[in-house]
Amino acid sequence: MRARMLVLVLCTVGLGGCLVQSGVVLSGAALYSLTTTDKLPHDHLVSAATGADCSIVAFEQTGQYCPPELAVDRSDVYCYRTLGGVDCHLIPDPYRNGNRAIATPPPARVAVE
Repeated sequence: MRARMLVLVLCTVGLGGCLVQSGVVLSGAALYSLTTTDKLPHDHLVSAATGADCSIVAFEQTGQYCPPELAVDRSDVYCYRTLGGVDCHLIPDPYRNGNRAIATPPPARVAVE
């Protein structure tokens, strides 16, 4: 029994040099995940387990790790192409220049009740 423990301890000491490299790889993967999905790898696991959209970024912004799902109300927004991109207004054709509204991007989101 002691021989097995000694072998186990010696093997883990020998692998100590690999921990630095694996830590760099894991932190790189976490950084990539955070910048592309706004979630860390453990956020993906929690989201899969709970079925909610959980994120450390959401916790920083809203104070809730798994905020309630948001619905988008696009019924009262009119968006028009402009020189710099797209402008959205609450009234149709506010400048009366005859432009037609395009598909609207989502306005501010509200929580689903």
